[in-house]
Amino acid sequence: MLFLHRLKFAAKLKGISRKHIKSALENTIEITGLTKYKDRIIGHLSKGYKQRTGIAQAIIHDPEVLILDEPTSGLDPNQLIEVRSLIKSLGGTRTVILSTHILSEVEDTCERALIIDNGELIAEDTIEGLKTAMDREILGGNIELKVAGKVEDALIRVREVQGVIQAETDNFGSIIIECERGNDIRASIVKHLVQGDFEVLEIRAKERSLEEVFIYFTDKKKSEDFDKSKYIKDEIISKDSNKEDENKNSDNEENKELNENLDKNSNEELNDKKEENN
Repeated sequence: MLFLHRLKFAAKLKGISRKHIKSALENTIEITGLTKYKDRIIGHLSKGYKQRTGIAQAIIHDPEVLILDEPTSGLDPNQLIEVRSLIKSLGGTRTVILSTHILSEVEDTCERALIIDNGELIAEDTIEGLKTAMDREILGGNIELKVAGKVEDALIRVREVQGVIQAETDNFGSIIIECERGNDIRASIVKHLVQGDFEVLEIRAKERSLEEVFIYFTDKKKSEDFDKSKYIKDEIISKDSNKEDENKNSDNEENKELNENLDKNSNEELNDKKEENN
């Protein structure tokens, strides 16, 4: 099936009237960057452009909320960048909910994140807000240090610096230092190493990844004293209590609306055929 025909069929399913279908098609095709491919057979498109056709079908009726499930799965690096850019642009005009296990994608694409463990919402905030919440509860901040050679000897000397809670090497030859929160001891570490004739190549504050944040909160949930209300806004908790009933009513209304749209479009097509015969 041609992409344009598929998109037109999706527009009818979404209940777009005949007089508005043309403008809806043109607008959606332009937004998703598929102008050159509108007359192509979908099966002949690359994986990346197939993903775009799926997004086009989802936004043809200009929804206020768009839910995408693993939208970049199986894409090569170039396709990944293009689809992420498209998702970001869509987020400027509507709410986009991205469901994914690729947390680096969340950091690159999203403004806020919700952490769900076994179907339960346990934390939500901006990306930076989640990292800050984690930092408030652990011993201190992280520093990444690189020295020229003699890493194990440098590690011993780093542990002598006041304010260092612990220090370990990683798999890449760097020294990761846990220090007291709010106490920037980088200058002290460098001074102590230089006095010991060590050559410091690099020292910087190590930013926490969203993977670290996810592991921290899912592990924390296992403790008996875990209180998720500390990490979730009050309005979200109150909405969750009524969510199940709302979903049931919403499903019934959506099914009813879909059937009405199908009947409406069928009648319109019959009228079109009658007009053509006359």
